[in-house]
Amino acid sequence: MQEKPWGTRYRIRAYPVDSHQKFRFTLDLIIRSRTALIKRDVECCTLAPDQGIGGL
Repeated sequence: MQEKPWGTRYRIRAYPVDSHQKFRFTLDLIIRSRTALIKRDVECCTLAPDQGIGGL
């Protein structure tokens, strides 16, 4: 897991059963993992809209 100014980066190895459902599958994993991190009181990074990412 890596913290970046623009978000949290982590890897999950999982594969959808049907390739047509890849987007929904990915979105579901993002929502579930974010919920799990919040339940464990992991601080999520935030970037103010006026800060930009400055080439990161």
